[in-house]
Amino acid sequence: KQVVSVPLEDGNVEIKVVLESQTGTFTGSVTSDSNLDAQRRASVQATIEAIYTSLTRRVQFEISQVSVRNMGEDESKFVVVLLKTDYFIKPVGESMELFGASHITSSELEAAVRATLNATNRTISLLLK
Repeated sequence: KQVVSVPLEDGNVEIKVVLESQTGTFTGSVTSDSNLDAQRRASVQATIEAIYTSLTRRVQFEISQVSVRNMGEDESKFVVVLLKTDYFIKPVGESMELFGASHITSSELEAAVRATLNATNRTISLLLK
């Protein structure tokens, strides 16, 4: 629903992410350095924090990578997110690595949130409140 970067007095920023589903509104918040790389990563972490509040069972997500990549013939920019999770695939019994990507249309922070949701949506869909 929303991602905002709020400047703090100490020069850092607070990244706030608000997610909305049919069952409610879920918020995550993380303090970060003000540089864009740190804010992208904080947007991913704030999204994960919001996801945690929406789940019936805790699934642990760890950020492996957040980056901006040029893809396609027109070299469009995407935010790419790689997450590790402790959610196990039942037949295999191994944890999964999750990949998500989102085209940057207006805000890199918004794209980071969408990429995180893209990475996690199949994993968490059965665990939502």
